[in-house]
Amino acid sequence: MAYKGTRVHVNLSAAKIKKHVGHATEESVERASGRIRDRARRNLRAADRHRTGALGRSIKVTKMATSTPMKPKFRVGTNLQYGRYQEWGIGPVVPKRAKVLRFKPKGSNTFVFAMRTRGFKGAHFMRDAYRATTKKDFL
Repeated sequence: MAYKGTRVHVNLSAAKIKKHVGHATEESVERASGRIRDRARRNLRAADRHRTGALGRSIKVTKMATSTPMKPKFRVGTNLQYGRYQEWGIGPVVPKRAKVLRFKPKGSNTFVFAMRTRGFKGAHFMRDAYRATTKKDFL
């Protein structure tokens, strides 16, 4: 039996596309953002950069005000100030106006005087979570 092709014409307006697909697009981007958040929390724990867990709990997904159904925008991040230092690290700390630094180390009640501290490398938990994003995260 010979098969003869059939033509199908589909007329979709921009309004119908926005109505049916726009919602799915926003949900897909929100789903991927949630998976990035979860991956960042796991990366933070794996890097052993948690003491109280406050930084991990503060990583949230926020819908941006400039978001539209066809161009959804979400932000994954933390509002804690020390989050950037855990992400990127810090260099050596030296005194600016005194001869030595004075601070109390964790778990101690006595002061330590030092000429400098060596700093620490960043954990890059957010960067690595973003880079690990795949197409499957959106589905």
